[in-house]
Amino acid sequence: MKIRDLPINQQPREKAICNGVESLNDGELLALIIGSGTKGKSALEIGNELIMNYQNIHLLINENYNNLTKQKGLSTVISLKLSAAFELAKRI
Repeated sequence: MKIRDLPINQQPREKAICNGVESLNDGELLALIIGSGTKGKSALEIGNELIMNYQNIHLLINENYNNLTKQKGLSTVISLKLSAAFELAKRI
């Protein structure tokens, strides 16, 4: 399902703007970083699949860049963005 087909209060960007990023679940946060989906799969679906595939954000954050690029829906650039965001989180 396309994100724009969701009710406005369930769309990650709009939800973050109205309620703050802390109101987003892990899949929604990933969707914001991912930005846009692929043919047949929204950024939100990709984000939620990542959480399901890795069981939780703690396992995902430790995944290396090469393995992220193998995930369906993640381009090289998006994988790099995720890896950079995860590295920033680790440094904090």
